Amino acid sequence: MATIRFIGQIAFDPASGEVWRGSLVTRLEPQPAAVLRALVARPGEVLSHEELRRAVWDGSTHVKLHDALHYCVRQVRAALGDSARQPRFIETIPRRGYRLRPDCLAGAPAAPRLRTWGVRLALAAALAAAAALVERRPNNHHALAVTALNALHDLVY
Repeated sequence: MATIRFIGQIAFDPASGEVWRGSLVTRLEPQPAAVLRALVARPGEVLSHEELRRAVWDGSTHVKLHDALHYCVRQVRAALGDSARQPRFIETIPRRGYRLRPDCLAGAPAAPRLRTWGVRLALAAALAAAAALVERRPNNHHALAVTALNALHDLVY
């Protein structure tokens, strides 16, 4: 697996387990490196505790799963300069697992964002056209507004 690049000039070498953050190099222990490899392999997807256990520990290894996973994720977050309270890289999904934010990878495709803007622009154009058509026909908005205000005035006073 090739070096994974994150935003903010951060890189991860899955083979060595090293994380480069600027000039700082952190060599992750085997288990935290395996957790990061599993998350990087499926960005944007929630990996359950059980999926991460299978990715990190074989069936013969017995660990307190939640404590061990929390330790691994803390180590990965420290190496990436991330925090649990304001995650830029790894999100905790309560009672389910962890997710690597797909927008944290360098070179992540921008197409969904462009498609979203395209849809928004098309919707705005359609609304503007509909408003122009409605305003061209004769209307009695003023008379309706006066009637509504008179009725409201009668109720209040």
